[in-house]
Amino acid sequence: MKFWRRTLFKSKDRFDPGVASQTPVQQGIRVYEHRDRDASLAIYKANEPGRFPEGHFEEFAAELEKPGRLWLVIEDREELVAVGGISLDKSQHSAAHLMFGMIHPDRHFQGFGTTLLFARLAALPCPDRWTTVYLSPVETSKTFYQRFGFADFGRIPSSNSGSDVEVLYSVLTRGAWDSMRDRLGRQLEGICVEKEVETDLRWPSA
Repeated sequence: MKFWRRTLFKSKDRFDPGVASQTPVQQGIRVYEHRDRDASLAIYKANEPGRFPEGHFEEFAAELEKPGRLWLVIEDREELVAVGGISLDKSQHSAAHLMFGMIHPDRHFQGFGTTLLFARLAALPCPDRWTTVYLSPVETSKTFYQRFGFADFGRIPSSNSGSDVEVLYSVLTRGAWDSMRDRLGRQLEGICVEKEVETDLRWPSA
């Protein structure tokens, strides 16, 4: 995956958790379990109209069961309100990919999106110097990620769809990682992305 290697690190590309407009939710984060599958699929379906491109539901359903991904969910009052994945990429040093991050539409703008983003990034191993994080956003999520420092990487061929997908990237430093771990408290104890997998940029949302 040589196309990743042309990334240039600039100050505007650094991930900045300090710009969060919503305070991260202080409870309810946990690792996805198979019993969460139906609720997770329902969240995807609820977001399809006007938010997600057509033709990716089956991909999401399949990704939930694949090894090498860490999936996190957020519960609020015993209801699953958010789900999202992250993986390490063994094709290059210190790279990670966010995938299929989504909040139930009824719970948008309540801090769950920020919490899900912070939790997934803070579950990465502590960066030695930095970790470069990539994602393929849907149109409605671009400004959310750009606010935190994600910058345009360009369009990359997707082996799954046969067409190019837009990619954003950001550089996660040790300081930003520490900040998110502190803000989320003890919720992430024992949660860590461990396996590295090949990545083919198949995800339509992050």
